[in-house]
Amino acid sequence: MSVDFQEQKMDAAGGSVLAWRTAVAAIFALSGLTFASYLGRLPQVRDDLGATTLQVSLLTFGLAVGSVVGLVGSGALAARFGSRRVLAVTLPALGVTMIAAAAGAQVGNYALTLIPLVFVGLSHGITDVCMNLSGAENERALGRTVMPAFHAAFSMGTVAGALTAAAAQAAHVPCCRT
Repeated sequence: MSVDFQEQKMDAAGGSVLAWRTAVAAIFALSGLTFASYLGRLPQVRDDLGATTLQVSLLTFGLAVGSVVGLVGSGALAARFGSRRVLAVTLPALGVTMIAAAAGAQVGNYALTLIPLVFVGLSHGITDVCMNLSGAENERALGRTVMPAFHAAFSMGTVAGALTAAAAQAAHVPCCRT
């Protein structure tokens, strides 16, 4: 039985480069999933908050501001701590802040929805840069191009998030108040 040389390659932390590739692809997919699942439920959040079009635009603006801050600051974080360590913090933070935003909407409080969305954007912006940095590092370790596959994983995540949001909506699963 032959073993592919690539499977034997180890990364600097002693793990398999292929396992690292799989983990990076999963991060890209999760990033797409969270993005699309938020967008897919936004009309329901609007209805449950009783928000105006302007207020929904401001929710999106808060998300964007957080994302820009995260994108700008992520390089320094990755340089200091490494992209993997940063991702170990930002991925759970992304989940927690999304739950916090949903909880704010659940109680019908606009501010308690907006503030966590700023942090969703922050977490997502940092995650975006660090997952791409980790992907590029993984490409170098593998010695071949895999970045298109990572971006395809993001796209598959967006499809899964959109389908999940649509299915939840069709099944009348509340994302906020019941």
